[in-house]
Amino acid sequence: MQNDQNEKLNKLLREEGSVADKTRIAKELDDDRLQMAAARSRYAKEELERRRAERALHAQRRWYTQPVGMIALGAAGSLVAWALLRHFGVA
Repeated sequence: MQNDQNEKLNKLLREEGSVADKTRIAKELDDDRLQMAAARSRYAKEELERRRAERALHAQRRWYTQPVGMIALGAAGSLVAWALLRHFGVA
């Protein structure tokens, strides 16, 4: 697996193949090798930027789609904890 990744990295850095081949190879590389190649290959740089944008969008969607019930449960838990601390004077 690692040897295969190294071969793909070298092929991308040597600029071998068609545009479609270089784009495919960039998509197949792991993040570490893609980062190494980004300084010398526009295909690697574009794929790295695409992955970062995709991760950011995924994180944003997760935040926006958090179930309302979980938010309410968290607020209720905080209120109960505050009431218990106030009643028993632990704080």
